[in-house]
Amino acid sequence: MKRGRNINLLFGLFAIFLILSNLAVAQSDILWGVDSNLNPQDISTDSIKEKGQEKWDYLQKEWKNILLKNNIIAKLDSFFTKINILFVILLGEDYSLTSFKLFLIVILWIIIAIGIGNLLKARFGLSIIVSYLIGIGLSVILAQLRIYSLVITATLKIAFAPELWWVRLIIWGVIFFVLILISYVFKILSGYLKKDREKQIKSETNHLRNVLDSFMRGSELKR
Repeated sequence: MKRGRNINLLFGLFAIFLILSNLAVAQSDILWGVDSNLNPQDISTDSIKEKGQEKWDYLQKEWKNILLKNNIIAKLDSFFTKINILFVILLGEDYSLTSFKLFLIVILWIIIAIGIGNLLKARFGLSIIVSYLIGIGLSVILAQLRIYSLVITATLKIAFAPELWWVRLIIWGVIFFVLILISYVFKILSGYLKKDREKQIKSETNHLRNVLDSFMRGSELKR
């Protein structure tokens, strides 16, 4: 129950972060809009990319300044910066307070680690600690193989590609739904594997009982 509340809290923070970020991007579209007096022929692809990068750098800087005004966040940022090596080892990414990529990787990393742990516990009857340790280990391997990085990078490119803020919001909603769906699929599979294991154990127990009963009856007849 507690684990479920933690996951719901994580998704809640993600939703809040998502809404605020899209509002910021929407506002930046106005602040950083292309000058209407410019000749379209003077606007190159490189200049658009450069302006987009400038906009993104500006947003990250502003977000960081706003967040660091909170003493708790400032202390956490300082602490996480000092243990950056752990982020590199566990997540395959450097720590950054305003990194969308890192934020999504953390969520996906947690979902996969917990999901794999639950599957192992349901299928093989391992203890919670052992199951989750294996799940964390496999999630770390996926991170070091850059699987999470590739998936999240592609996702971000798709999410920020549309120019209209409401289209981006819809895409982010779809991404949020997919994350919930992945977690739900793990839950369903875990339940199925648990029932299958219990059924197998019951079947083996009944078979063993029948063998023992047959042995006991045979012993009584010999007497």
